Amino acid sequence: RCIHCLPGNAYSTLYPEHTDNLATFIQMLSDRHLSVCTVAPLQVRQLCEQKAARRQQDHEQRRQPTHDEERQQHAFFDHCRFLAGSVGLVDRYPPKVGVGFRDGVYGQQMEAQGERYSNEQPPSMRGPMPTGAPFQA
Repeated sequence: RCIHCLPGNAYSTLYPEHTDNLATFIQMLSDRHLSVCTVAPLQVRQLCEQKAARRQQDHEQRRQPTHDEERQQHAFFDHCRFLAGSVGLVDRYPPKVGVGFRDGVYGQQMEAQGERYSNEQPPSMRGPMPTGAPFQA
């Protein structure tokens, strides 16, 4: 959900089917909403516009990501899954009906189905995280 504007604006609120989609939905929010949100700070809009234009250009040219870009993308996806688990965000049951908090209405069903990422440690299999700029959206 966009923290700058009210729900109801195009792509300001998205509902992922499961926790594996969180990173994809964050990129969608960045590309389709934050890049044009008139309430978001100018610096945020400009950064999101640049990233969206780059992804669109890469898609149109069918450019394959470099090894570093691919590693950074995997790290971003892993980080989103880790953060979801650390705040208690889990897949609701039955599958693909959305996400919810472990202690919410669906808490007992979550326990019965098992917790997917709550006990994971931060991802470290893909080498050190890039320094400097935050993850590419």
